[in-house]
Amino acid sequence: MAQFLLDSLTDSGYNPIELHPGQGFVDRELGRRSQHTALEGNQQVSYWPTRPAWTVPIAWVSSENALRINDWWKTGDELSWTLNTSATPSTALVIIANAGLPLGRYHTTNRDFLQGVLMLEAKNNAAKQEEVFVLDDDIYGLLDQDYNALG
Repeated sequence: MAQFLLDSLTDSGYNPIELHPGQGFVDRELGRRSQHTALEGNQQVSYWPTRPAWTVPIAWVSSENALRINDWWKTGDELSWTLNTSATPSTALVIIANAGLPLGRYHTTNRDFLQGVLMLEAKNNAAKQEEVFVLDDDIYGLLDQDYNALG
């Protein structure tokens, strides 16, 4: 059985919240791309490596756990997100990236519980330790050469 755990790295002690994602759980990749025109008129494209992100719809969250999750979102805490879906669990350093309060609605059938959608994003390309790079420049040459002032 799959297990999904979320815990703050700033709280004292290890006290993770076990989540049970509902229909609509998405494991995806985020990437950044910037394109601009140089003074010489050349198009330059910068790429940032992709990083993992998750859309986690959850229901039946106790008010205590909802309060903790909403507080983590408000303070921007770094969290440990563990996905134990196979023989080798994976853990990522994430933040809650929701635009609004993640768990702000009562469950439709029981007002003792809350529901919502967590938008989790890996922090600082936690899963991929690659660096940003710029495509080679027509005038200055290859970026990995000593004579390139851009590198």
